[in-house]
Amino acid sequence: MSTHCRKLILPVFSLLFIASTFAGELTSRMELTLDRVLHGGPPVYTDDFVLADAVPEHVRRFTEFSGDVSGRYIGALATVAQFNGKKFSELDQVVAKILKLQKEDGHFGDPFSTNEVTKSDMAIMWGNGRLLIGLLEYYRLNPSPAVLACARRLGDYFVKVGPRYNDPAIVQKFSGDQVAVGYICWTQIIEGLVELNRITHDEKYLKLSGEIARNTHRHPKQHSHGFACALRGILELYRVTHDDQWLKKVEAEWDGIIDSGNLLPQGALPEIFKPLIARDEGCAEADWVRLNLGLWSETRNPRYLESAELSLFNEFFFNQFSTGDYGHHTFTDGGVASRSARAWWCCTFHGLRAFPDIARAAFHAELTRLQIFLLVVPEPSGLTPELFNIGRLHKQLPGGQAGDVFTFDDDGKGAVHQTMPAPFDLHLSRLVKAAQQLPVAFEANGIGSRAAPVEPGADILPAGGNQDV
Repeated sequence: MSTHCRKLILPVFSLLFIASTFAGELTSRMELTLDRVLHGGPPVYTDDFVLADAVPEHVRRFTEFSGDVSGRYIGALATVAQFNGKKFSELDQVVAKILKLQKEDGHFGDPFSTNEVTKSDMAIMWGNGRLLIGLLEYYRLNPSPAVLACARRLGDYFVKVGPRYNDPAIVQKFSGDQVAVGYICWTQIIEGLVELNRITHDEKYLKLSGEIARNTHRHPKQHSHGFACALRGILELYRVTHDDQWLKKVEAEWDGIIDSGNLLPQGALPEIFKPLIARDEGCAEADWVRLNLGLWSETRNPRYLESAELSLFNEFFFNQFSTGDYGHHTFTDGGVASRSARAWWCCTFHGLRAFPDIARAAFHAELTRLQIFLLVVPEPSGLTPELFNIGRLHKQLPGGQAGDVFTFDDDGKGAVHQTMPAPFDLHLSRLVKAAQQLPVAFEANGIGSRAAPVEPGADILPAGGNQDV
């Protein structure tokens, strides 16, 4: 290679092998599910269809879970809108209408019983819990006093009934084979309560979150998605309080899922824990990935990233239907049965909700290092300032100094620019567990290229940006 070429600043790099295989796939899959929610069917998510569980009008499946579809729809679209910068008029319309449906006591949908707690109460509680976090995810996107006031009234209702649902007798009564109407209907509201505290700084929401967290436990025949929601809520409780007991609890429960044989070989949570394992559930898979990415973020323990990666490539992608829906596949000794179900009432929303979290976890830009964690490549339309396309990187200014600008080209489909604040290293933090090395091809202005084996933890581009080609 000529001396001239060897002095070139590296303007383009490509991660081949696994990375090139998944180039753009994350964005394509997210867009598929987003299009299904906005324009697809059947069923079509009209305003009336979505809001039926908050009215309530029992004109479709599962309206007894008051606020369930409404909350998941709002939360998924709000999170995607915040991620990609798009505005969804459908979302704004649903939120404006649902604010008018809140009952005087603060909840939505069917009335709660006034005597003993029933399965119907648990169904209503589940839906209202999903609606609370959905409203608050919308509030992150569009901070509205009316939305926050609505969420606070719902949170205050939970605080009011907290002693009733935290009663040890109720914990025991609903920790059996009730599945979708079990105690998880109460524990899953931790996530919304913590977010309400994060916004308002009102300690009563945090106090109730801790009380519920202490009652959260895994048991046979439990609905796995509800349990995963509760664990994510407890992780958020740790993030707000910095109390190690909550992180330790989530990690211990994670160990319990693995040790009990309730994580399947492809990284899937069964819809129902042993001994009732029969099929997967897109909701559970999406939130299991999110839980693992959250644990990785807080601990930097590679086992959580490896678990997320296993589920992402082998279950989460597999679970998605050609329509963009997520749902159920029945397991057999030979794999999966031909019978499956598109769970439009739940899984489709959680599948969509997971994509921004996955994309944000893939890369991390620090002051002097660009770190790659997951070998998934969002296309330019899905990029934010924290995200970097590992398909192509053009270094347009020499020297690797502060102010250098990088263009993400992705094979000519568009460009997104990112300015680095200082000289930096490009750092491949890890490889998939099965790989010992990852071939990396370097090109300099189209002159010459070579494949170099990269070890886990190696700097692909040292600070200063020079690389022999």
